[in-house]
Amino acid sequence: MKIRILDNSIRLRFSQTELTQLQTIGAIRKEVHFDGGTQFTYSLNTSDSDKELSADFTNNEMRVFISESKVKELVQTDLVGVENNDSGLKLLVEKDFKCLTERKEDETELFENPLKNNPNC
Repeated sequence: MKIRILDNSIRLRFSQTELTQLQTIGAIRKEVHFDGGTQFTYSLNTSDSDKELSADFTNNEMRVFISESKVKELVQTDLVGVENNDSGLKLLVEKDFKCLTERKEDETELFENPLKNNPNC
């Protein structure tokens, strides 16, 4: 899972394997270890709340919550992502697609890019 933070917005991108993990286990959790023993944890968790997306931050852990109904929709449809429309913290959770140009890093677990066969790209 990749994280991007810019100003007051957070974007999480997940692979196919991670989406399966989210659906079956209910969470994807990653850790960043800094020199000196400090650790930052970020996770994407399913929620039975009516709210599609929400987040909190406690004890160096950022937790983003996505409704179970949206996870099901991400699995069963071509839905690319879910975005909150709150006026505060902006959240975007989305599928991570393979790049259209060849890269050295392994992208086998990423989703096929919908623009792959587009002649205009």
